[in-house]
Amino acid sequence: MDSIIAGQKIARRRKTQAKLGGRIAGSAAGTREKRRDAPRRAAVAPLPRRNSPGHLGRFFGGALASLARLPGRAAERIAGRLASLGPARVSALALSVAALAAVLSIAVAALLRGPTFPMPDTALLPEDATASELLLEYGSPELAGAKGAYAEDSQDLPPPPATLSYSTYTVRKGDTLGGIAKRFGLSMDSIISANGISSAQAVRSGAALRIPSMDGLVHRVRSGESISSIAKRYKIDQTRLVDANDLGSSTLAQGQSLFIPGARLAEADLKQVLGEKIAWPARGPLSSYFGYRPDPFTGVRRFHSAIDIVMNTGTPVRAAAAGAVSDVGYNAVFGNYIILSHGGGLQTMYGHLSSSAVAKGAKVAQGSMIALSGNTGYSTGPHLHFGIFKGGVAVNPLKYLK
Repeated sequence: MDSIIAGQKIARRRKTQAKLGGRIAGSAAGTREKRRDAPRRAAVAPLPRRNSPGHLGRFFGGALASLARLPGRAAERIAGRLASLGPARVSALALSVAALAAVLSIAVAALLRGPTFPMPDTALLPEDATASELLLEYGSPELAGAKGAYAEDSQDLPPPPATLSYSTYTVRKGDTLGGIAKRFGLSMDSIISANGISSAQAVRSGAALRIPSMDGLVHRVRSGESISSIAKRYKIDQTRLVDANDLGSSTLAQGQSLFIPGARLAEADLKQVLGEKIAWPARGPLSSYFGYRPDPFTGVRRFHSAIDIVMNTGTPVRAAAAGAVSDVGYNAVFGNYIILSHGGGLQTMYGHLSSSAVAKGAKVAQGSMIALSGNTGYSTGPHLHFGIFKGGVAVNPLKYLK
C-alpha cells in the first residue's frame, strides 16, 4: 500500500511539476512574447489626449503607427527611443518637425513658382553714393538715421555764394531789349545797366551786348561810400554784395564798378530808356488840354488830340525823348510840324512851329533842340501843339510827361 501511495504521490508530484513546468514554460514564452510585442504595442498605442496639442498629437500618433510598420529591429529601436522621451518632449519634437516641414515646403514652392514681381529689361546698378547709403542703412540703422537727420538739417543751409560773370550777345535784326532779356531769363533793367544803355533806340543790329549771369544793376562807387552804405541803399545783404563782386577787401575806390544783385531801375528811369518817359519840350502855361473842347474859331465842340503850351515865337522846342525824325512838313491845321519816332510804337508831334532845325531821318537825343516855336497853321496865337501817339492812337501827354 505504501508503495502504491508512494507511487501515487510521486505521480501526482510529477504531474504537478509537469503542469507547473508547462505553466512556467508557457509563462516564460508568454513573457518573451510580451517582451517582443511590448515595443510594438507601445508604438501603436495613441498618445494621451491630455498631452496631445490637438491635431498635432493625432498627426504624430499616425507617424508612430507608420514607424511600427518599419521592418525588423529598426522599428523597435526608433519606437523605443520615442517612447522613452515622454509625451511632452514628443510633442515639442513634433512641433519642430512640423515647422521645419512648413518652411521647406514654402521655400520649395517659391523656387518652383519663381519671382512674382516684374523684372526690368535692363538692370541699373545704383551709383556709389546710393549704394553706400543702402549699405549704411542695412548695416548700421542708427548711423543711417543720424545721416538722415543731417540731411534734413542741410536743407536749411544757405545756397552757395553766386559770383557775377558775363557773356556776350550780338544783336540781330528785329531784336528788342525785352526779347533779349527774355532769351537769357533776365530783366531789361539788368541788360540796360550792364551796357549803359540810355535809349532803347541806340541798340542796333550788330551791336555787342554784355549779358550778366544774374539780375541786378551796375553801381559806380562815389566818394565816401562803403560796402555797408551801398548795401543799405539798395536794401541788400552785405555778404551777397561781396560774393557777387568777389571782393577781397572792404576798401572801395571812387569810380569802382560794383554789381548790385537783384536791384532794379526806378520806373521813371526805365521809361526814359524805353522812350516812355517824355520830357517837356518847352515850358509855359497850358491854354488847351487833351480831350473835347470848343473850337477857338467856330465854337463847335471838337476833340483836341494834344495839349497847347503857350510861349513866345522863337522859343526853342526840344525833343521830348530820344528817337528819329520820321517826318518834317507843313499842314494847314498844324502849320510847320515835326514828328519823332521813339520805338515801341511811340511817337511825338510838334506843331505851329516857326522853323525846323532837323531833317527827316535824323537821330535826335532827348532834350536836343529840334525847332523854334511859332504861330503857323490853324492857330489863334503863338503856342506849341504837342501830341503823343501810341500805336497811331493819340494819348494824353500829361500821363507821360515827367
